[in-house]
Amino acid sequence: MDKIVLRSAVSKVELKRALYIGTFRAVIGGLTLLAVGGILPEPALENFGILAFIFGIGMITWGLIPYKRMKQLEEEPYSVTATPHDLYIDLKKGEPIKIPHAAISALSFEEGKGITIELREPQKELFLPHFSKRSFEELEEILFAI
Repeated sequence: MDKIVLRSAVSKVELKRALYIGTFRAVIGGLTLLAVGGILPEPALENFGILAFIFGIGMITWGLIPYKRMKQLEEEPYSVTATPHDLYIDLKKGEPIKIPHAAISALSFEEGKGITIELREPQKELFLPHFSKRSFEELEEILFAI
């Protein structure tokens, strides 16, 4: 074994769910902007217009950011590289994390969420989101093959 690279994958169900929830939030924000702008009289807009504007734009942004992050993850997935002695985890937040195989005590998989790696010293858990069951099985085979 030279090295094996495993990559995360965003499922269509996760992507669709993020899109629906995001669209719902964005519609609430848009309707707030339309309702406040169309219904409130001018004196009330002077007092509450800026708050309604901030709320509406905030809801639109809050709705669309998770979908954007999922699409970015689809284009640039997280990766786990297994070499004969070490595991390199790259979650796109700086330098990859290097973990020796001997430091890993257990692996677990949660459907729809990802892989959890339990370390011996210090006793910590690392969570790897959006990895598939197949990636988990390959990683388990590499780490615990005797």
